[in-house]
Amino acid sequence: MSRDQSDKLNVSFQTSFDRHDRSVNSVRFSPNGDCLASASDDSAIVIWSKPYSAADAADGVAFGSKAWSWSNVSGSNSKDIRQTLLIGHQSEVFSMAWSPCSTKLISGSTQSRSIIWDVRESALTQILNDHKHMVQGVSWDPADRFLVSQSNDRTCVVYGTPAPEITIPAPKSKPFDEKIVWSKKYKKSHVLKRRVMAIPPTSEEPEEGKKQRVQSHNMYLDENINSYFRRLAWSPDGSILLTPMAQFKSQPGVLPTPTVFVFTRGNFDAPAMHLPLGPVETVGEDGVTKGNAVGVQPAVAVRFSPVLYELRENQGT
Repeated sequence: MSRDQSDKLNVSFQTSFDRHDRSVNSVRFSPNGDCLASASDDSAIVIWSKPYSAADAADGVAFGSKAWSWSNVSGSNSKDIRQTLLIGHQSEVFSMAWSPCSTKLISGSTQSRSIIWDVRESALTQILNDHKHMVQGVSWDPADRFLVSQSNDRTCVVYGTPAPEITIPAPKSKPFDEKIVWSKKYKKSHVLKRRVMAIPPTSEEPEEGKKQRVQSHNMYLDENINSYFRRLAWSPDGSILLTPMAQFKSQPGVLPTPTVFVFTRGNFDAPAMHLPLGPVETVGEDGVTKGNAVGVQPAVAVRFSPVLYELRENQGT
């Protein structure tokens, strides 16, 4: 992509990478921009990165007069790109997310499990087996303390870990800035499954006898929804988590509304708010459905802008 003198964005084809045997479901650049991960129905993950020799590119040794960059890569079979294969899944891989330090990766598959990888060592470091159905979305906390996976078993699982103990500089010949040594494995801390709602008192109840009653409902839609993805997202500062494929009910007798739940950091017991995708339908005493939310489709993916915005100063308007 490039911009001309009039600031118009121009998009042109650069190259293609050929390594997978089946459909590619997810591609993700690492936060430091050095690596590209691709995941496929063939159960493999390929890490595309600058070759070790690219360390000399600034001196014009490896690639002539041009320093290494993605725009100089001519194809998957050229010397411009390094390929690393991550093998560990035994079924289709649907989703991936990088750690903020660009040394680790989490991936989710139809085998109902997620895998954490040490990309620098091309090694599987942990398997997470807390879902009962395919994992359709994973997200890594930008502050490096939580992992979240979402499945069509109608749950989101939050994993937590202490802060890293040691930071070891990586060798200059490797395409990573640092290696993180973690003190403990990730552990399940919360399961997001049901939401509690208040039941309004009936008119027959005496005023002095009215009690607050509650009921719960499933927060997420089941596998009958025709989608292979539930791509949740953290905000760039890690303060907010958004989860798609959700449904909201305000009270019994109200049909669920497709929505996106918003959780604040460290408070996963209940959503702080939700982002409805359609109007609420109600069922009257005559059994007739009121509202027009029929046909509203659920959200399958949510994404934040990577830009951190600031509130504009009040200019009297």
